[in-house]
Formats: sequence, structure tokens, C-alpha cells
Amino acid sequence: MEKQIYVTFHIGRGGRFNNGGFKKFHSEQNFYQLVDSLRDKLFIQNRINGKFCKSFIHDGNGVSLTNDDWQNGLTGTLDFDGEYDTLITKNIIDCDELELQKIKDSHEFDFCTDELQQYVNENCVTN
Repeated sequence: MEKQIYVTFHIGRGGRFNNGGFKKFHSEQNFYQLVDSLRDKLFIQNRINGKFCKSFIHDGNGVSLTNDDWQNGLTGTLDFDGEYDTLITKNIIDCDELELQKIKDSHEFDFCTDELQQYVNENCVTN
């Protein structure tokens, strides 16, 4: 049975030299919850070339999401500038060892659900 735990990572600037591509754990939430929490940073439109259409959302990088994509979506990506501000939501079972370690080392780990904490503790090799 597939785990129904979803986590979001932020890719931005960071590390010793503040370089781009720095990944850190953002939160425990699915893609719908992420989009809903960021509505003020997303562009919601209902027209294309002046004609009304089904509402859609796009991020700052021009990637469009229909309501069905994000309302029913559990995983996905929002890329705000193409390089330094990206949010990726994925299922916990798709996380690699480095991502599990980032979750465990984050300040938010203590506020995550018991199920996520247990999964990370059981599957993260390093302590």
C-alpha cells in the first residue's frame, strides 16, 4: 500500500556561498494545499486573448495549471522564476536519502505528523 504522506521542498538560494539550487524541506502538505496556501502569489485567470475560459492558475514562470490539475493534484511543481524559487511536492516514498535527511534536520520536523516522523526515522540511514 502506498503511503499517503506528501512533503514539499523549496529550491532556492542557500548554503555556504548562497548559491542557487539549494533544497530544503518546506512543509508537510499535498500540492492542492500548497497552491491554496500560495493563492496570493499565483496569477488566477479566466480569459485567453480576451475570451472567457475555464479558470486556470499560472506561476511566475508561465506554467499553467487548470483547476483540475491543482484541486485534484497531490504532487506537482510551482516554478516562480525558472532558477531560484521552486516548490516541489512529492510523495514521501519518492524521496531519496538526502531529502529524508533534509526533512529530519529541518526545524519543522518536530511539528510534522507522527506518521511522517516515524517513516523518516525508519528510512533515514544517518542519524
